[in-house]
Amino acid sequence: MPLANPDYIATRIFHLGMIEGDYVAEKRQEWGLNRDQGRALAYIATHQEVQQNQLAKILHKSEASTTNMLKILEHRGLITRIIPEDNARIKLVSITEKGIEIDRQTDVYFDKVEQQLKDHFTAAELDQFQQLLAKAQQVVTKLS
Repeated sequence: MPLANPDYIATRIFHLGMIEGDYVAEKRQEWGLNRDQGRALAYIATHQEVQQNQLAKILHKSEASTTNMLKILEHRGLITRIIPEDNARIKLVSITEKGIEIDRQTDVYFDKVEQQLKDHFTAAELDQFQQLLAKAQQVVTKLS
């Protein structure tokens, strides 16, 4: 069984992702967010104003599901949705200060992971690791 075989590269990547995913899921739960809400918030934080229909495509969700999810985030004060005066057919989504704070807390975790890696690998090893991960990502992306 490949998933149980620690010699498989894919198994190691999977387990690293699970460790990271479990921690982030725990934090999201503390903040009252599910996985999709967390992903949406992170994307909005990075891209400032996002069209709602564009966000649905990025998250691979229907526009109706995305609308419902954004209503929850808006109700919690994490985002705002604005209809531009010049185009009533679109809704622009932006993050609030409260949403930014939650996104920053997520960044703190990733900063800790990054620092741990930097503390335990040389700069050359990290550079090689980045290159290998990028190549692995390209290969795996072609599978889907």
